[in-house]
Amino acid sequence: MIPALLAGIAVLAYLLGCINASGVMRRIFRRPRARYRRLGYGAEGLLRIWRAYGWWGLGVTVLVDVLKTTAAVLIGGFVLGKFSGVDPAQTTANYTAVGRLFALYCVLLGHCYPAFRRFRGGKGTHCLIVGLLFVNSTIGFLALVVFALLAWLTRYPVLGTLVAALLAPPLMWVENGMLGLMVTAASSLVLLWRGRRNILALLRRTEKKFDLAPDLSDKFNTENF
Repeated sequence: MIPALLAGIAVLAYLLGCINASGVMRRIFRRPRARYRRLGYGAEGLLRIWRAYGWWGLGVTVLVDVLKTTAAVLIGGFVLGKFSGVDPAQTTANYTAVGRLFALYCVLLGHCYPAFRRFRGGKGTHCLIVGLLFVNSTIGFLALVVFALLAWLTRYPVLGTLVAALLAPPLMWVENGMLGLMVTAASSLVLLWRGRRNILALLRRTEKKFDLAPDLSDKFNTENF
């Protein structure tokens, strides 16, 4: 019974993760993709979205990612905790936590490697933190504080991602045992592997700092310059 439930959770969470938040946002705001592409590879992720579509576009993108992660994690915990066939007198809460962690891993796979976009997705940092908040609010809040503090102080979001991803598995091991450690470590590995280029650039001191300065490169053209 449990393998079948895990298979169903995996498919549903992965498909939810494949939802392209930036695609939804582009349909709402209908901005030309040409300007989005002209921003170049130096502006990645949410910063790239912000420069192309402003604060409203950034808010829609984050909201869609938060909603899809929340739905996947809550459904995963509910399905495994409710229909696992475990005696209610036993610790059903542990099955709920494992279901949420497993769903978090699958939704991260969908977000970072969506099958409908040639397996090219986002970095997944906010998805991991949102998922951890629903698995264990204390650990999730701690991961959020560590990420936000390091990103703000150093202006290297990848450093906050790295430390938060490495910190989450041992903390989850304290709360949910070895199984919680293994599933959380798998999610962290997905996150770290997806951002491996930024991590290597950080180690080589070639990573660009996070900068909210407006991008005016599209205003300098041959006609108006």
